[in-house]
Amino acid sequence: MVNFKITLNGKEAHNLFLISEPVACGERFQLSLILTEDTVIDELDVIFPLDFTKEALIYNNGFCTNDFAFVTKLSDTLVSRDIVMIKEQDKCFSLAMASGNTFLTRFISTNDQVILRHYFEGKTYKKGNYPLEEFVASDTLCGGRFFSLYCDYLKEKFNIKLPEHINTGWSSWSCLYGTVTQEDVLTAAKELDQFDGADLIQIDDGWQQDGTFGSNWTKNTQTFSMGIEALSKELKEQNKRLGLWFAPTMMSNTSPYYKEHYDHNVFYGDRIERSFGGNAALCANNDGSIFPLDLENEEVLEFIESSFRNAVENYDCHYFKIDFLVRSLVRCVNGSNLPNVTYNSQPSVRAYQNCMKRIRQTVGDDAFLMACGAPITESIGVFNAIRTSPDITWVSSKGNRAYTYWQIVEKDIQNIFLRSYYNGKVFAVDADALIVRGNMGRKNDDFTPTLEEARTWATTIALSGGSVLINEEIEKLPPERLALIKEVMFPIGIAAYPEDFFEYPSVSKVSLFAGNKRIAAKYNWDTEEKECTIFNNKCVLAFDCWSKEYLGEYDGDISLNIAPHGVRALLLVEKPDTDTVVASCDDFYMGITKELNEEAGSYKYIAETNSVIKL
Repeated sequence: MVNFKITLNGKEAHNLFLISEPVACGERFQLSLILTEDTVIDELDVIFPLDFTKEALIYNNGFCTNDFAFVTKLSDTLVSRDIVMIKEQDKCFSLAMASGNTFLTRFISTNDQVILRHYFEGKTYKKGNYPLEEFVASDTLCGGRFFSLYCDYLKEKFNIKLPEHINTGWSSWSCLYGTVTQEDVLTAAKELDQFDGADLIQIDDGWQQDGTFGSNWTKNTQTFSMGIEALSKELKEQNKRLGLWFAPTMMSNTSPYYKEHYDHNVFYGDRIERSFGGNAALCANNDGSIFPLDLENEEVLEFIESSFRNAVENYDCHYFKIDFLVRSLVRCVNGSNLPNVTYNSQPSVRAYQNCMKRIRQTVGDDAFLMACGAPITESIGVFNAIRTSPDITWVSSKGNRAYTYWQIVEKDIQNIFLRSYYNGKVFAVDADALIVRGNMGRKNDDFTPTLEEARTWATTIALSGGSVLINEEIEKLPPERLALIKEVMFPIGIAAYPEDFFEYPSVSKVSLFAGNKRIAAKYNWDTEEKECTIFNNKCVLAFDCWSKEYLGEYDGDISLNIAPHGVRALLLVEKPDTDTVVASCDDFYMGITKELNEEAGSYKYIAETNSVIKL
């Protein structure tokens, strides 16, 4: 059994009721705090003693959907959320949240302990019973094995049933940003016709009135003169679906809404506290600061409901990308994710959950909700999908950036594979924009990849198993870049997993499994060409997923050269016993989920001659 102790306001606590049981991913724990008198509580800690060195590797899942996730050395204190895993040689410890109903939680990890902190926010709690957030823990399972079984547990616990349809289409953000117009949308819809079956047109920030956080979720009269309702009808006539971006829980102090509804702020006595914003670094308390709406205020909740109701009933919108939600729980001040948003009466997560569930009830169970910039555990069971990486492009008005475009690509790829276990179990995943252009979008985003680097990102989108949304002015793409999109446009819904979850400093080997077939991909993060090895321990027929070449028969590891910042992805098919079609050349997946027929562009294995021929 995993051992822990509990402190309340820094002192050892004993007045708790514990339920625990074995589950596939370790042990499930449900604790309840029993108060015999009214008590002011700041925080409650569940403390797990550990015995690791500072050389141990730890998985950091970040604070929200759009944070970088990565494996690093446990040399300093690390603060994270949702899931934490530590490994050193044969020792391991894994801990993950299984509910987010009432109290905001964080993990505070060092080499000798992990603290699971519940924030009670200095409120007075009356005599009674207070269930804590459920968690699971293991000191024998770690990495991909724990993550996978944990997601299996969540799927069963929340009775999650995800939509079978995987969204494909176009989004305006990482090419047009806030400058999107109705003409851009209509052009994109026409260009999308070349991808038969891709039908989602998701308009991001810029469609709404009064700016990014203006809280006015009606048309931008300057750029969408025909109105969203008429635009939606036009798209529907073209067999396209409308999707819209919302940031419904935030408001800017420069917006008319803020000035008219100042009482919709969260108040701390007679003062208010911004959530983020104010300058390019999002850290100054100036004009442009963003404030969280009071999610306990019934007028606020009714306003949010009415905005979504209007989108469903009048705009015929049933796909929503809902953004900046974590800032209703955690502030970003001076680059830190430590200060919390607290509400007057309820614990913050309870207020947040109430708002999210009201949005779901308003749009209906058939609507598709995608959480972006959102807390992960608290999104389970309400949202169909989450972003699993930060934005692939970062706009900078002054050209100052923390990372180059390639560093962002590399970091995002880590996110996509390290979080791949969510896909198809807890959420559909969104790996962010499919962009392949070699030039910047309408704003200074620094995104200028080589063709090889663009192929690397397209490969990752394909292997994510999630939605594929082109973020391009498609009509401007040269043929060789457009060809990349056509290869990966229609996902198969199966995610690739790291072959070694704790590969350090970066995951470079992933595999996607489908029956007796496997797509094995190896990344080269270096600036020089490298000879690399794809692990293989079966007798297989190997095909290159991009060139469509048959590479030969292998019964051991496969050596190949990989270009700088490149990737090689091979379809490996276990050698059959009889004549059969083994691969097609239709797209990147080479028929991995299709019943293959004898047709031009297919590869057939001939058992009698032990050979592969192209039909």
